[in-house]
Amino acid sequence: MAMDEQSFTEVLKTILEHEDQTQKFMNGMEAQRKQDAGQVEKLLKHNEQLIGSFEKKYSNIHVDAPKPDLSEVNATMDKGFENVKAAVYAHPNRKFQVILFPEYHSKEYFKLVYGRLLFWWYMFILSFLGYNMAKDALNAYRANQYNKEGNAHIEAWDNVYKAASKKTKASMSEVLQQAEKNQ
Repeated sequence: MAMDEQSFTEVLKTILEHEDQTQKFMNGMEAQRKQDAGQVEKLLKHNEQLIGSFEKKYSNIHVDAPKPDLSEVNATMDKGFENVKAAVYAHPNRKFQVILFPEYHSKEYFKLVYGRLLFWWYMFILSFLGYNMAKDALNAYRANQYNKEGNAHIEAWDNVYKAASKKTKASMSEVLQQAEKNQ
């Protein structure tokens, strides 16, 4: 399908029109961008002027407040301290008492006190049992190590005894019998 001259020119015209429209749009957008940039620049300058004027205004403000009269507050505090001192000195007898069966709120008291008491009793028993188990395990470990060393000595004695002559075996037997008597 070969293109004829008329359709070719129509396509070229359409492309040129489209390119002209695109160029006009781009020029319009560039002008709009420049205009917006100018407005932003003006707004920034205006904001800087406003900030400068605010700083000048607020730097010149000076407030002098009168000294407060605290004599009433001090008098009330002194009176309160005197009342506290009087209350403390009025009750020098302090009682120490252990309440096993309270008169009021007994349910909450038993729940709080005896609940904690049982918990700590269980914790004491568990720690005591843990200590004894650890002590027994350490003793068993030490005995095992002692037996390993003893077994090594016995094995060495047996190897020497097997490789020794009759005379040496007889002297080794005598030494073994004396060791058993001394134990």
